[in-house]
Amino acid sequence: MLKVLIADDEQKICQLIEKLVCWEDLGMQVATTAENGVEALEMIQCGCRRLSGYHCSC
Repeated sequence: MLKVLIADDEQKICQLIEKLVCWEDLGMQVATTAENGVEALEMIQCGCRRLSGYHCSC
C-alpha cells in the first residue's frame, strides 16, 4: 500500500482532501499532512516515521 502525504497551508483543505478521496480503493493510505511544501519536503527527506521506505540523511 502506498503512503500519501497531503500538503497545503490550509488545514481545512488537507482535511477535505483526506475525506473526499477513497484512498483505500486506490491502494493508498494517508500517512500524514504538512502545513506547506517546505515541511512536506523536510518530512520526506528526513524520513518521517509514518512514511515508510524513506531513510533519514539529516
